[in-house]
Amino acid sequence: MTIKEIHDFVLLLLNKHNTGYSTPGEIDSALDRAQMWYFNRLYGNIEEYQPGRPVPRVAYGMTQAIHDHLSPFKESAQQSSNSSGVITISNANYLHLLSISKSNKTIPILSEDEVAYRLDSHILAPSSTEPIAKISGDGVIQLYPKETHSNVDLDYLVRPAKPVFGFTQSGRTITYASNSSTQMQWNEPALNAIVMRAVNYLGVNLEDALAIQYSEGKIQQGT
Repeated sequence: MTIKEIHDFVLLLLNKHNTGYSTPGEIDSALDRAQMWYFNRLYGNIEEYQPGRPVPRVAYGMTQAIHDHLSPFKESAQQSSNSSGVITISNANYLHLLSISKSNKTIPILSEDEVAYRLDSHILAPSSTEPIAKISGDGVIQLYPKETHSNVDLDYLVRPAKPVFGFTQSGRTITYASNSSTQMQWNEPALNAIVMRAVNYLGVNLEDALAIQYSEGKIQQGT
């Protein structure tokens, strides 16, 4: 779906529910918030973690559908650390690290407690050929031992591009301009859930049974 088709559908739902008119900018903002809600839900909503249950009901890696929905936002890069073993992912849109490897061998990503244990171990201490990693900040990865690590392969998720409905306006007439628009990157099944959430943000009363059934059903199905 193009951004114009998405806007047209949102306006159709708004008019159907007698909510009124929303500007293109308001719709773009609602779509962006809705896509980030859906992105976080697919990656793993932290609110669904429970004691004794270390994973949420929906999370990255669980199903092929989730992989398909998030595939437009997967990036790969090869970088080298500085002399202290620090890698800073250069992509400004970086959100989540998926995996890190070197010479086709996965580098385990550990918590602070696990790192401390490994560093103090005579048997499992990290080495140049078998390093370990810790996420030290937003896009910052600390490798151990703290030395230069060359040609480290990174796989990560980036932020979805903010949608922009480009247009020209003459009086009250709005004419879509594709060359100044930013399209949404999601596949069409994922857009169903995103659009329904955006419409909710824009003020549609989703106590309507059919609307709830449709939006929640699509989300639960992962489509």
